[in-house]
Amino acid sequence: MREMSWLEALENARQASRDLDYARAEQLFLHALARAQEASLDLTEAEKEVVGSTWLDPTVPQRLGGRVARRITTLEELGWLYATVDEFEGKERTARELLALYDAHPEQDLRDRSYYLSILASALADQGKDEEAEQLFLAAGPQAVHSLAGFYRRRGRLAEAEPLYQQILARQKTVGLPGALAWWKQAVELANIYYEQGKLPEAEATLLDLIAVMNAQHDSDASPQPNPLAINHTAPRVGIVSWRTWPYLRQLLTVWVAMGKLAEIRALYDAGVRYMDHHIPEKPDLQTSVPGLPVRTSTLFRASLNYHGFLRSFIAFLRQYAEPATADEVEQRFTTFFREVAMYQERLRLEPPGEEERVTAARTEAKLRYWEQKRQA
Repeated sequence: MREMSWLEALENARQASRDLDYARAEQLFLHALARAQEASLDLTEAEKEVVGSTWLDPTVPQRLGGRVARRITTLEELGWLYATVDEFEGKERTARELLALYDAHPEQDLRDRSYYLSILASALADQGKDEEAEQLFLAAGPQAVHSLAGFYRRRGRLAEAEPLYQQILARQKTVGLPGALAWWKQAVELANIYYEQGKLPEAEATLLDLIAVMNAQHDSDASPQPNPLAINHTAPRVGIVSWRTWPYLRQLLTVWVAMGKLAEIRALYDAGVRYMDHHIPEKPDLQTSVPGLPVRTSTLFRASLNYHGFLRSFIAFLRQYAEPATADEVEQRFTTFFREVAMYQERLRLEPPGEEERVTAARTEAKLRYWEQKRQA
């Protein structure tokens, strides 16, 4: 590799990363890391502009000196590259060096130390070094509560994850986006944790709270674009059933089955059927449900899939509780709908991938190329 200045190597590394040439990006970041030590103690004006984005306080790079400022900027970006390609040992190395640089300059207030502790803990957890990872997550304090909760959740340590998710949920309910947009994921996760521990009343209460808040939202808050299931109707819900709550009704149904709440399940099913009859046509035209959008982004299609899952769960419940005749009746009633959903799913499979799918596939291929090049090196 030809000799470059630190800034040139860094900019080329960033471009290679954007081009998904991760092996070349790594080489260029490492080259920039070496040049960071060799360059002048003072930052050029161009370098100040680049490193200035690393810190909220623009005076930090000058106080640190050019070499340290360049090194921290390069290490942070190299660490993100390693995280992208699942190179966990590299992620750990960069995190340890960043933490060492932080500890060598405590007076400069580079960042909250918990930021670097959390990155290092995550790198260790990715490698199965759970004991050290847990200690670092705990040392990182409140800023790492999401990471620690996820760590406990993935390890099946539900009793320890539960209070953390409760804490996260309580905090997010007081800030952020309207209604439940800021905290629905945490509510669903907490409900799952309750369910898996057999705390069914708590799971039920969490889901019903989420459903109530979702139904209380204005359409402008709950959807970035007009929703075909929510307009032109004077009653956009039946009981707790609405286009906003379909994703959570199947989960609620599972909880109620475990609790033996047969009356509630029947009432939910009846409300669902009435809503379906009134708001979702038997053969919806997906191409016109949201004009200009492909099938995969159709709100109507997504709602139909949620309703499809809900009905299948209800039919399974009927068979479980020895009502096969009723289950057959429900299945027969919605045969056309089930067939339509299957056709839509097939269209989705055959449809050219959307932009999000293309980007995901390209990144996956790039990650595989990176590891193949590492093996060949």
